[in-house]
Amino acid sequence: MSTKLKYGSKPVYCNLRTQSVLSPYEIDSYRYKGKLKLAKHLAKFDSQHEFKVYLELIRMYGVSRVIRQYPLEIIAPGYCYSNGKNWRVDFAVTAMTGRKYIIYFVEAKGLFTTEFGYVLSALEAYDDRAFNKLRIVFASYVPSTNRVVKSLLKSDRQDALFTLNQLKKLKFLP
Repeated sequence: MSTKLKYGSKPVYCNLRTQSVLSPYEIDSYRYKGKLKLAKHLAKFDSQHEFKVYLELIRMYGVSRVIRQYPLEIIAPGYCYSNGKNWRVDFAVTAMTGRKYIIYFVEAKGLFTTEFGYVLSALEAYDDRAFNKLRIVFASYVPSTNRVVKSLLKSDRQDALFTLNQLKKLKFLP
């Protein structure tokens, strides 16, 4: 049974120990009563694009420096959100092995949605240090007609937007 995510992307399941991709048949063996229960050494990526960005990041920085699904608070607790609001950025890159100082946050975006625009504006307003560490990797092109992206391209944040092909050519993130 294959799980489809929004916008037609298909998940990728990876064995982090062997760095191999699992087939849908192998994944079915981890289903119990219709629910997927993955072992700790298995990872689910929401799309092939996210998986490819992960592979590039571990090429650049090594597996121990790349953290998946890193939580960021984008709205502080208050009346509207009594627990605040968190967003899980696809990846965080640490300064060096053993230390957890984050040098980059990386989001793999196949499609720029209105909801993601709201997340970006909330992050910029709430935590500009995290916003300045954010890098966005698009699948095939940077959607320069999008109003939010157009504003970023005209600002000093233009170096934070990449395509996957541009990322592949880099030794390290700028």
